[in-house]
Amino acid sequence: MNNEFIAALEDLEKQRGIPKEYMLEKVEAALLSALKKEVGGTNVKVSMDREKGDFKVYRTMTVVDTVNDPISEFTMDEAKRHTRRHLSFGDTVDIEMKTKNFGRISAQVAKQVIIQGIREAERGIMIQQYENKKEDIISATVEKVDPQSGNVVLNTGTGYATLLQSDMLETDRFRAGDVIKVYISEVRKETRGPIVTLSRVHPNFVKRLFELEIPEIADGTV
Repeated sequence: MNNEFIAALEDLEKQRGIPKEYMLEKVEAALLSALKKEVGGTNVKVSMDREKGDFKVYRTMTVVDTVNDPISEFTMDEAKRHTRRHLSFGDTVDIEMKTKNFGRISAQVAKQVIIQGIREAERGIMIQQYENKKEDIISATVEKVDPQSGNVVLNTGTGYATLLQSDMLETDRFRAGDVIKVYISEVRKETRGPIVTLSRVHPNFVKRLFELEIPEIADGTV
């Protein structure tokens, strides 16, 4: 990890609105999990320099009179080799670890977490955008029409959603490239992204469309 890694996260924050600190916390957590599997024990922690992008790995050791678990305990004499502060039995000392595969592991973990973090953040942003448009009419472009089901895949400007034939007017006949109006009746959060229910037969569709296209009549000014 280095300054390029931090710069990449800062670019993500600017371009996609994904907070750098959010991504750093994700990387730290994933890296910690991977390192615990490699070196063993639960007394491992990861510390990151937020400015330089450098990671360090520590094992927290407890000072004891008699060592029963060498992975988490050491004697007073051993502890004093790592710190100058006054120690008592039961105190803990963080010892920096040098793991052989740390560089490779950290690079792999960071890449995986960043990709996953981008996907999660994009899903969150998409859900929020759809939530803001819920129970409203939007314009969408027809991407394709299923000749068998009659369902229509639409590009809503936020993502892609399907308008079922059962949610269309009897007179609706669409082709790829058509720009149509649809009503967002429901937005559900799912693991892979938001599930959006679109309609052109919902009772509010005609009402809202009427209000949008003829506001003077809708508000009684004409």
